[in-house]
Amino acid sequence: MGEPGSGAVFARTIRHVLRELRSAGEITLENLEYRVSEMLKGQSRTAAQLRFDFVRQYISEEHGIDFNNFLKPGRAVILDLPSTSFLIRMMR
Repeated sequence: MGEPGSGAVFARTIRHVLRELRSAGEITLENLEYRVSEMLKGQSRTAAQLRFDFVRQYISEEHGIDFNNFLKPGRAVILDLPSTSFLIRMMR
């Protein structure tokens, strides 16, 4: 079983790619986006690109956030966008 809804394929693909990138020590937003887009086709790829475009507005080295620094095994990262400022909470 996977996650319900149309995001299930995307979520499984993200988990798979993150495991691969973590093993290789190459976790960056660019690597994640590239590998996910390689694995998805058609509408799934288009939906993934929209998600990455949105995330890049808030999480990028241009905005002072190093993607690799806050992604750690066993940690859930919640991006909360209630207003123009945002908060990244890291849960264990």
